[in-house]
Amino acid sequence: MLKTPLLDVYYNPVLALGTDLLGYWDANRKDLITIATGVSSWKDIVAGYDAVQAVGAAQPIYDPYSFNGQPGVLFDGIDDELTFTPSGQFPANADPCELWALCSQDALVADVTNRAVVSYGQFSNTNSRHIGRIVVSGVNRIRSNTGDGAGQARTGTIVNMSSRHVVRLQVGATTSTLTGDKIAEGSVASVPATVALRFRLGASPAGTTALFWQGQLVVAMVTNPLTEVKANELHKWLMLRRKV
Repeated sequence: MLKTPLLDVYYNPVLALGTDLLGYWDANRKDLITIATGVSSWKDIVAGYDAVQAVGAAQPIYDPYSFNGQPGVLFDGIDDELTFTPSGQFPANADPCELWALCSQDALVADVTNRAVVSYGQFSNTNSRHIGRIVVSGVNRIRSNTGDGAGQARTGTIVNMSSRHVVRLQVGATTSTLTGDKIAEGSVASVPATVALRFRLGASPAGTTALFWQGQLVVAMVTNPLTEVKANELHKWLMLRRKV
C-alpha cells in the first residue's frame, strides 16, 4: 500500500493548484508545526499563515501515527482550536471559494453537539463559512454553512460522518454545494455575506469560540473555485491519503 510520502511524488497541491490555493495546512509538514503543551502554532504552506493557540489546555495534540499510521492533529471537542486572523487573504462578502478538509470525526452519535473542523468568518452561523458535523436521526452527518447573513446551512444525507473523510464545500455567489468522499450531498441557494474576520481550525470563528471539533485534522485548504480537472486530482490525492 502506498504511504503518504510516496503520494507526494505524484501530486503536489502547491504546484497543481497554483494561485488557486489560498491557504493550506498539512499535518505531514511537521516543520511548520510548533509544539508547546500541544500544538501552539500551525503554519500554512502557501504563505506561512499562522494558526495559533497560546493557552496550553486548548492546544490540540500532534501525533505522527494517529491517522491510520500517518500524522494527524487531534482536537478534544472541548476547547481545542487554532486561530489565524486574515487580512484580505480569503474571499469575503459574496466572493466564491472552496473549503477542503481531510479529517476524522470521533464524536459518538449520543453527543449531538454541532461541530466545525475548518471555518472562517465572524459568527458561528450568520456570517461564517464552515464544514463540520451534525447528528440527524441518530447518524453523524456532514454539515456546511455558507455565511449568507442568516445562517444558511446544508446537511448531508448520504455519508456517515464517522471516522476518516474528505469534505469539500463549494461556496458560490448564489449556490453552495457540499461533498463528502466525492459523493454529492446536495446544494443550497444562498448569497454569501462573509466577514473574513477569523479563520479557525477545530472550531467556529465566533468571538466566543464554539462548535469544537472532536477528532483529527490532517489537511485543511481554502481555494478559489476549482476546475473539474483540478478538483478531481485533489480529490483523488486526498482520498488516497484517507485510506493509507
